[in-house]
Amino acid sequence: MRFMGCRLLHKKCTAYRAGERPIPASAPRRIIGRCQAQPTKPIYFEHAKQQYSHPGLEGLQEQSVPKTSGTASISRIILPSDFSVPVPQYIKNVKLCCWVSEMVALCKPSKLLWCSGSKDEFDVLCEEMVENGTFIKLNGVKRPNSFLARSHPSDVGFEDRTFICSEHKDDAGPTNSWVSPLEMRATLRPLFDGCMRGRTMFVVPFSMGPLGASLSRIAVELTDSPYAVVSMHLTTRMGRPAFDALGDAGAFLPCLHSVGAP
Repeated sequence: MRFMGCRLLHKKCTAYRAGERPIPASAPRRIIGRCQAQPTKPIYFEHAKQQYSHPGLEGLQEQSVPKTSGTASISRIILPSDFSVPVPQYIKNVKLCCWVSEMVALCKPSKLLWCSGSKDEFDVLCEEMVENGTFIKLNGVKRPNSFLARSHPSDVGFEDRTFICSEHKDDAGPTNSWVSPLEMRATLRPLFDGCMRGRTMFVVPFSMGPLGASLSRIAVELTDSPYAVVSMHLTTRMGRPAFDALGDAGAFLPCLHSVGAP
């Protein structure tokens, strides 16, 4: 886990947004197979069409968000007490699966959503945030498909709590605060422990640069903020194509973010 830049707010590495919360719903469990990438904590594969049960999966359910945007819907999987991680069948990268499993165990979210980058996903998350007050939908004639999002008053930058955590202090530049990666990990890990309890963890794959370009890099962000997810939809090449570009053994930059307010 690498932290290149961190901001500490009220003892959390966080960006606050008002009114964010998961929307409750229910749907059948859909589980198939298992992956031996992490033998002591099996990773289970979620299948979108067929329905299976499996020994040891009692209490594992899949939640479908109500169809709030036309026929659009997305699914969140309720995690079992041992935080075994359901993984879409098309994801084969063992390192990614193990990292997500480790972060789920650390952050302890109640639900998990592997983001596809689809329009349905974007529309449903926007409608959810309209319903819970995070977004205000603007006039459809003057500003079609537009929303207003106001920051929480506490969501401001503090230079003395923003750090560049490069291995060498000189790489941080003369105007930035620097902390060693080891020291920052020791500070942040206890703060992230249980930080997503009661909320959904979104797994957001994206490409920094055009997909397939020689200088592009794949990254995966874990966040409990739907606002961050829709922002990634708009500003990056995000979704299933990034997972496909990662392949079975591709390298990726791991990113961890939380609103930090259980």
